[in-house]
Amino acid sequence: MRRNLLVLTGIFLLAVLLAGCELMPIVSGINVTYDIDANVFGKHSYPKQLRKNAMFEGVFWFLETQRGRTVDDFLIRVDDGTLNGVEFEARNVAGTDFEGIYLQIPDVGTRDITITIKLR
Repeated sequence: MRRNLLVLTGIFLLAVLLAGCELMPIVSGINVTYDIDANVFGKHSYPKQLRKNAMFEGVFWFLETQRGRTVDDFLIRVDDGTLNGVEFEARNVAGTDFEGIYLQIPDVGTRDITITIKLR
């Protein structure tokens, strides 16, 4: 009876792991906070947590009334509590007009980060 219970438990755990679920997080992620000018950008739905040393890519879309702005109009910073912050790349997203800012962080590191995008 005890052996059957152990086999059943092992099969259940294997099924959970194969399904992509985690019972206990083995590797914790980093928290992401967004400080974005709500008068310029539309609502966003970006992750509040990322894996350590992962890459972040996202587009911050302008509100209809703010189209035409460029990356140069903004102060963009990715802060992890260190003096220099985190390296990132930001560029314009263009359609019929400049419609947003594409932000890429090649390596978010291992500390919690804050992404700030404000008008200069």
